Amino acid sequence: MDILVVDDDEIDQKLLYRSLTKSLNSIKIKFASDVASARNHILIQEFDVILLDQRLPDADGISFLIEIKANKTTRNTTVVMVSNDTDENLAMRCLKSGAQDFVLKSSVNPIMLKTIIANAKTRQQLEEDLRLSHERTQQLAQQDPLTGLSNRYFFEQSLKHALSSRNKESPITVIFLDLDNFKMINDTWSHKHGDELLRRVAVRTTSCLRGDEVFARFGGDEFVILLHEPHTINDITRITQRILQVLAPPFEFDGFTFYTSASIGVSFNPNHNISPEVLTSQADIAMHKAKQDGKSQVCFFEKDMQKAFTNRLRIENGLRNALINGEFCLHYQPIMLVENNSLVGFEALIRWNQDGTLVPPDIFIPVAQESNLIMEIGRWVISEVIHQLSQLSPALYIAINLSPLQLRDPSLIDFLVSECQAYGVSRHRLVLELTETAFTDQRTDVYDAVAQLRKDGFKVALDDFGTGFSSLSHLRNLPITTVKIDKSMLPSANNHRLELLLRGLVQMIQALDLDLVVEGVETEIQRQLCIDLGAVNAQGLFFGKPESIDYYICKNEGP
Repeated sequence: MDILVVDDDEIDQKLLYRSLTKSLNSIKIKFASDVASARNHILIQEFDVILLDQRLPDADGISFLIEIKANKTTRNTTVVMVSNDTDENLAMRCLKSGAQDFVLKSSVNPIMLKTIIANAKTRQQLEEDLRLSHERTQQLAQQDPLTGLSNRYFFEQSLKHALSSRNKESPITVIFLDLDNFKMINDTWSHKHGDELLRRVAVRTTSCLRGDEVFARFGGDEFVILLHEPHTINDITRITQRILQVLAPPFEFDGFTFYTSASIGVSFNPNHNISPEVLTSQADIAMHKAKQDGKSQVCFFEKDMQKAFTNRLRIENGLRNALINGEFCLHYQPIMLVENNSLVGFEALIRWNQDGTLVPPDIFIPVAQESNLIMEIGRWVISEVIHQLSQLSPALYIAINLSPLQLRDPSLIDFLVSECQAYGVSRHRLVLELTETAFTDQRTDVYDAVAQLRKDGFKVALDDFGTGFSSLSHLRNLPITTVKIDKSMLPSANNHRLELLLRGLVQMIQALDLDLVVEGVETEIQRQLCIDLGAVNAQGLFFGKPESIDYYICKNEGP
């Protein structure tokens, strides 16, 4: 046992030395007559016990005691204060300052000193155990157990501290990150796979940070980053773009491949004149705007987003109620054989009747996709359409729109098959329409899903062809059965160039042995053009606007 005696009185040193050597075996004793020399000793050697006099020539013992206990290297050392002062208040001050015991020099003897040191070391160990337990408890209170990151509580406390204590000219930035399509992954595979994905996202994202940021899991699939060192807009942009890049490659584990990305919102506050709650909320709002912009995007908060976010939240809540209250209905637009205006099928279009008012699809569909409600709404549409097919002539088909999110649902095909079996509907009578945006990122899971749909007997249509970045390779490579040419390709009067383009497109599609539907036919002239071009099927207001199925049944059965 190594013991340091800090006392400036030689007589007291000898007294303590005799008592120590008589009471303890295998000990090494060092002496210091002041605080300065004591510091030198503990810098070069660790001691098990320090006997510390209260009165020293260059400092009082309590001050040095506090110093010892504040130092990570020496805080676990057992300290026994020794003094000639009988003041009980002094003894209490010593104990409160971290001493394990207080003993009067006049009462020191070998037996008592042995007992005091043994008890003091026991108390020191108990105090250390308590301290470690407190640290573990505090760590649990501040750490996310799944990812090992900081948790929401620690982030919020750090943000409050940063806003209240930092230089007012030092900007504070909150980055809000939400995984895209995580709910579908979690629900489709298992929570075990979802948890592992969150852990791996945390690791990849951490690799983009310097280490002085606060990176926390906010909850679910949401993460937040607090930048409390000066950063320019360009700095923040580089960080967020780096995060998007590292999350882009697929995650592979347990024999599966998982695709996810992140929508990132940024709230940048240069002058601290804002509350922590508002700053975080602004980053959250910006994140939702990033999702609206197409996911895997970064968006900086702007004031006009607040109103848009409130409106979006109102729509999302309304959609949830609509699912519960049965407020959705389907309208059907006829698809006709242009040569004789005979009916061949319908396109089913969802409508939301909210309190007697039809909400336009371009208002609520983007919100449904962003909130993942499109999954539940989409399944309702599928069930309704397949049920309706069972009531129609077997010669007719119905086309429905599928979002890319639905297409990535591994259980979609099983659901389609089971619904067709339940209603006795042939699968080729259901046409699944996809826009080219479903194939823009070359994801193998999307291509595989389309191939499986075709293998299982469903028809697949490439919708709105001719808009945006239409690719001829899609016509050649995708396992589709039908191409729907967008109405923007229909030429107006005297637009000979566009007419030639449309003619060539029709011929190419027919050469590939694909079915063809021309959308947006509104006049007899356009219908006649379709006939002249050799286009067989068309759809548009000329043939009928979207109505209830009963309307068209009555119309076709007519007197």
